[in-house]
Amino acid sequence: MTGPKYEMEIPADAKLIAPVRHAIEEQAHRLGFDETACGEIGLCVNEAMANVIRHAYHGNAGRLRVESFFDGESLHVRIRDWGSGVTPDLYAKKDKNPFEAGGLGLVCMGRLMDKVSFTPQDVGMLLEMTRRRRVLKQDGDENCWSKA
Repeated sequence: MTGPKYEMEIPADAKLIAPVRHAIEEQAHRLGFDETACGEIGLCVNEAMANVIRHAYHGNAGRLRVESFFDGESLHVRIRDWGSGVTPDLYAKKDKNPFEAGGLGLVCMGRLMDKVSFTPQDVGMLLEMTRRRRVLKQDGDENCWSKA
């Protein structure tokens, strides 16, 4: 593991989504992710936590374990819950109408992260999302991106 690690276990409470999102966005920023990538990672964390609270716990009491770490190439975010354990269909709503409520969180995760997986646990679910850091090549070509 390279760089700072973020790790926290919290109640499944919508009021705690923003502080966790901001902490992971700040971590991504410190690791050299550009502003757009930081916002996209934060959005996915936000949506993932909201989905767990809404669907795994149905708004009832529960807890989440959130951790993120950088392996030198990618930021990995894990969100563990002890809720219903139902695996969402990540790509079921690819053609979702953006003007209809619900369902866009999974679309965002699928499109903005490089890898998303749901692993059922004995109780609950483990969501893992990965985003590679991309940097400008040093040859000055602003449109030429490569993995760090």
